[in-house]
Amino acid sequence: MRKQKGFSLIELLIVVAIILIIAAIAIPNLIRSRIAANEASAVGSLRTLNTAEITYQSTYPNVGFTCTLSNLGGSSASQTPGSSSAGLIDSNLSSGIKSGYSFGLSNCTTAGSIYVSYSSDAAPVVVNTTGNRYFCSDQSGVIRYGATAGGEIAPEWRPAKFWKLRGSYSYLKMDLHKAAGTAVGGTPASVEGSSPQHQANIQSSFDLPKRFQFDFVYRFVSGLTAQAVPAYSTGDARISWRTRSHVEFAVVGRNLFQPYQVEYLGDPGTLVGIRRSIYATLAWIR
Repeated sequence: MRKQKGFSLIELLIVVAIILIIAAIAIPNLIRSRIAANEASAVGSLRTLNTAEITYQSTYPNVGFTCTLSNLGGSSASQTPGSSSAGLIDSNLSSGIKSGYSFGLSNCTTAGSIYVSYSSDAAPVVVNTTGNRYFCSDQSGVIRYGATAGGEIAPEWRPAKFWKLRGSYSYLKMDLHKAAGTAVGGTPASVEGSSPQHQANIQSSFDLPKRFQFDFVYRFVSGLTAQAVPAYSTGDARISWRTRSHVEFAVVGRNLFQPYQVEYLGDPGTLVGIRRSIYATLAWIR
C-alpha cells in the first residue's frame, strides 16, 4: 500500500501564522490608505460645495446662499434648474453622504430675506474607519480640519437588591486647523463649537413593592459656544405599575428642572428647545 504524503500539523501551523502576520501588516495599511483617500475626497467635496454656493448666490441673488444641500443638486437633464434644484453638485453629495463622510450646511445668517453666510462641514461616518479628521468651511473658501480626542466612562452599581445606579460621562475635544491649499481668511469654528464638550448622565432605578418601579435620570450637557446655546442640566422621572396580566401603566415627566431648555441652533438660525412635559402611557409587556 502506497504511503500518502501531506503536510504535517506543524507545517500547517507555520503557514497559518505567516498568513496572520501578513494580514496584520496589510489590513491596517489598507485601512489607512482608505482613510487618506476619503479625507482627500472630503476636502475636494467641500471645495465643490464652496464653488456651488458662489454660483448659486450669483444665479439667484434674491435668495443668496442656500442652507440646504438638496437645493444645490436635484436637477436632471430633463429638468429646468431652479433655486430648489440647481443641479450644481452630484446626487451623492446632495444626499449628504459621500466617500465615507457626511456633509451638511448650517449656521446660515440672513440680511433681510437673503442668506449672506453659511458653514459647511464634513464628518466621518465611522471615526477611525472611514476617516479620522473633521473638516469645515464657509463663504470665505477656507477649509479647516480637526482631530478629536475624548473618552467615555459608564459605571454601574447596585447598592441594594431593589436599587440600581447607572452613570456615564463623556468628554470631547475638537481641534481645527486650516487645510493646505485653501485661501487665506477667517473661518468660524462652527463645527468645533457645535458639539458639547461635556455630557453627564445619572440614572437611578428603584424596584418598589406591589410591582411599582420608580426611575429618575439626571442629565448635564455643556454649552454650544458656536451657537450661543448655554449649558443646562435637567431631570426625567418615571413611575410605573405593572399588573399581573402584563399591562403596565406609567406616568412620565420630562425636562422637569425648567419650563423650557434650548438644545441647538436650528435652520435658519432660530434656537430650538424642548418644553417640560408630563404624560401617561399604557403598554402591554410580555
